Amino acid sequence: MINKKGIAITFCLAACCLLPAGVCMGQETAHDPNLQYIDGKYVRLVIGADVNKEKVFRRMASSGDSLFGLFGSSKPYTDSAFADEFDALFLKACRVLDMYPRNVKIDIRILKNQKQLNDNLVRLGKKIDGQELVSYYIHALKTVYTSESTIARGIMAHELGHVITEHYFITKVPYQVGELMAQHVESSIDD
Repeated sequence: MINKKGIAITFCLAACCLLPAGVCMGQETAHDPNLQYIDGKYVRLVIGADVNKEKVFRRMASSGDSLFGLFGSSKPYTDSAFADEFDALFLKACRVLDMYPRNVKIDIRILKNQKQLNDNLVRLGKKIDGQELVSYYIHALKTVYTSESTIARGIMAHELGHVITEHYFITKVPYQVGELMAQHVESSIDD
């Protein structure tokens, strides 16, 4: 007797082996000419063409390198410095949780504004229910979505807290536990 479930699983595994890396995990592999891509060690920044990268960089840069953190970063902007900020934030979030998931590389998709963020959520088949999310993580796509107008270190730390817990544990973390861990990262990130 042929085991249909076994055949289906074998077919899915074979298909995943033949597809480009990332497709089975939901990450985009094709480069959209309307987007800018910047690779870091733990993150790949996927940035809308209308996004001001330097503005986002200044909002995300560690405040410890300028006078009392009052005037943003004094670091000069480069694409590698931009990716380094997100990689450093990811590592700091790992230290806060004392969790170091292996083989993690996620996309951080930076859209222009809240409307694009909301439209993207609807496009992904999620309900907004009158609530605007300033940032969100979709585990199946291994992607954090945020916008130039809403991005902040604390918000990004919160989302990276979700990334870390989702990739650290073998089973899915209960929503409330994951939210508590993400809130802990958010409140501890600049300590």
